[in-house]
Parts: sequence; C-alpha cells; structure tokens
Amino acid sequence: SINDSLNEMVGAEDTPNITAIEANDNFTSFTVTTTSTELGLTESMSVLGFSMYGGLYGIFSGETPENIHVDFVNADTQEVIESFDSSEMEG
Repeated sequence: SINDSLNEMVGAEDTPNITAIEANDNFTSFTVTTTSTELGLTESMSVLGFSMYGGLYGIFSGETPENIHVDFVNADTQEVIESFDSSEMEG
C-alpha cells in the first residue's frame, strides 16, 4: 500500500533525514518532516514519488488530482523549509 511505502522512506538509507511523512486521505497533500535545514537532492527528488503516489491513488479512486502538494518541515523548528506543487512542475 502507499502508506507502507511512505513508512519505508522514514529513516531509510537513501533518505536518512526524513523522520516522518503524513498524507491526507486522498494522497494529494504530504507533510514531510526532516532534520535538514535545506533540502538535499534525494529529498527534492522524493517529490516525484509523492506525485506518483497521489496520481496512482487518483487513477484507482476515479478522481484524478489537479495538484499534489508537499511541505518539507524542519523537525526542530517545525517551520516549512520548502514546498512543492505538482501543478507548477508541469509544462
């Protein structure tokens, strides 16, 4: 399931700075908690995976999402350090 895949990313060897991932019910909004103060390449590239999960969920639910939103939040300060919207990545 998507939730299992998200849980596997937390603290994984290739994403060691990610400490938590939360998603809404239709996987169109993700909050990724990280120990980073700036996103590294791996964290930035994870946005593609979140967009894929949201898109796949949309295909199977019959509700294709217009946008997948991802906030990266610093674990210590709880401040959003970067946000991404799939609608801005197209084109």
